[in-house]
Amino acid sequence: MTGTVKVENEKVAKIEIASDLAVLTGTSSVSVGYKVYNQYGEDITAKTTITATSSSGSASAEAAKGIVNITGLTNPKAGDKLSLTLVHGETATATSKVLTVSDASKVSEVTIEGLYNADKKELSEDTRDADFYLLINAKDQYGNELKASDLNASSVVVNSSNPLVAKATASDFKEITVDGKKRIALKLDTSTAKAGKTTVSIISLASAKVAQYEVEVKEGSKVDNLVLSQPELAVAKEKVVLPFEAYDKQGNKVDKYELLNAVNISSTAGSVKFVKDAKANTTNLVLDLTAVNNPTKVTVTAITPTQKVVNLVVDVKEAAKPVYIAGVKDVTTNVEEGQNFELGLSNIVVKDQYEREFPLTNKVGTSADNYQVKATIPSNTVLDFVPSKDTIKANADKIVLKGKAKGTETVTLTLLDNEGNPIPGSEYNFASRVSAADEYVSYEVKAIDPLYDDSKVDINSGQGDTDTYVRDVVVYGVLANGQKVVLPSSAYTVTSPTKGIEVIPPQSGGSYKLNVKGAGNAGEGKSLVQYAKDATEAKGTAVITINANGKQLTQEFTITQAKPQVASVKFDKANVDDGVANVQHSSNSISAADLFALVNGATVEDQYGETVEIDPGNGAITFADKTTASSSILVTDYTSVGTANHTITGNGTASVAISGADEYETFKATFNFGGYQVPVKVVVVDK
Repeated sequence: MTGTVKVENEKVAKIEIASDLAVLTGTSSVSVGYKVYNQYGEDITAKTTITATSSSGSASAEAAKGIVNITGLTNPKAGDKLSLTLVHGETATATSKVLTVSDASKVSEVTIEGLYNADKKELSEDTRDADFYLLINAKDQYGNELKASDLNASSVVVNSSNPLVAKATASDFKEITVDGKKRIALKLDTSTAKAGKTTVSIISLASAKVAQYEVEVKEGSKVDNLVLSQPELAVAKEKVVLPFEAYDKQGNKVDKYELLNAVNISSTAGSVKFVKDAKANTTNLVLDLTAVNNPTKVTVTAITPTQKVVNLVVDVKEAAKPVYIAGVKDVTTNVEEGQNFELGLSNIVVKDQYEREFPLTNKVGTSADNYQVKATIPSNTVLDFVPSKDTIKANADKIVLKGKAKGTETVTLTLLDNEGNPIPGSEYNFASRVSAADEYVSYEVKAIDPLYDDSKVDINSGQGDTDTYVRDVVVYGVLANGQKVVLPSSAYTVTSPTKGIEVIPPQSGGSYKLNVKGAGNAGEGKSLVQYAKDATEAKGTAVITINANGKQLTQEFTITQAKPQVASVKFDKANVDDGVANVQHSSNSISAADLFALVNGATVEDQYGETVEIDPGNGAITFADKTTASSSILVTDYTSVGTANHTITGNGTASVAISGADEYETFKATFNFGGYQVPVKVVVVDK
């Protein structure tokens, strides 16, 4: 079966003048609408050119608007007559109509369809920062649909019966898109909305017709019931977190900081307040007892926004004090004859009367409320103290013991008060083994990490061989029980048969070091290390000879030309704690320097373990070989408090800046240190 379809080119089939009325648009002009249709009944006005003529004045058609404007009229007034003819010459299609001049279009009738929010939010005290509109339909006296621009203070009066609930003015008519269609909307000012109802009225000045709509702002979530509980321990001179639970009127749990902070809370001693914990994304109730010196009872009183009163009496215990030494950590107490080991504050674990670790840093000395640590040994036959190194009285002090003879000795650590009196029950004992060279059943060499060939950099900079990038050679003596003892460098000799590698002898009892030796003049950039063609790595060998018995060990290592790069960044906890930082804004602005300042006190190393310097002012990177690199900061995941009004410029560069930043807003700042990226969650705080 075969069918045929006849397709005809589109052509003008009909022209219509939309009204018998020509509306006054000025002192000498009128206008009227028109439409053009094709043979299929489709509106093709906008793409069709027609000719317009009138019995008076000069007529012209605006195809895009579908309007004919007649200008040059002499004192036109309502009731005057004129004729209009529209012609499409190509198809010889025409229409004519006698028009009556009428008054200018005026807002005659307004209807309010309802409340609208693009995200379908319900209007409440909690959502008042969102955009809410009243959807409007408006017509003129001729029944024509009007636009938002037609509604203003000269055409309508807008009133809100209770501006505390929501404000509305005639200057806030907007054109918005709803479900793909353009609509007239009256934007409500709800920025300070209070719970309640208000009636919004729109009055047409031309017809005195009134449209009204009741707007309700629902009550926001607020704390109604607050339950305070005793902390496990409250100690004088410290801060304590008070357990609590908060609920609104509907029994829903409240944990939002802004709502909790609306609770009026006070205490009879110290300060108490809700504190936002950005790391855990929670809010804590913190009682600050740092100014409370003695055991006491502190009453905390809270009044909720619904005027419910809650009291809690906190039993504050005496201030913490060190009572005993619990152990030692991060130190090897085995030593070889003639060698030393030392204990500092960081190696000694001290507990307080509440069985909590008590750091002694900044609490040692001879002043009031200070303490000391003293070490004793039964005799000085196996171990002996380096003179005046048996007591810690300052942060930097070390207890230093020297292996005197083969054997095992008991070392006792005791806490002293500031006057040097022992604190009863504070002692801790540990055994220290002193070994001799004839006890080792074997020897081991610690693996040597890749050695950077910095010879070209040294020479090109004109500074000669700086011996900056070196590797220590560490040798162990292994005892029969498998324990290892680090041998002193005097117990062995290190050599290397590898070309370009020099062995640096021990300095002041230190270790042997391996270094890539450069050769040539400044600017030549030569290296003596022999690399295979196009290779950037080579193998080297260190030979270790035990002086006492001539035993030799061989340790292979890698030589590499890989340039230094940032490999690790450990921020100072005072600046960045567990990936979170508080950054103060200055007049609601945060600069790149404010963010780079977070690297103050940071420990930064390259892939070779050497220290890297990062300028806290601009992020400039300087490696140990004096080469440099740059940094940048990328800001993402910005979370605003209330209305978003922040602006970010220079994002992803070293000059990123944020304006309009408010307290408790957060964002992620990803630091790019020459290719090494570190994300930090930033919380904006006031000064």
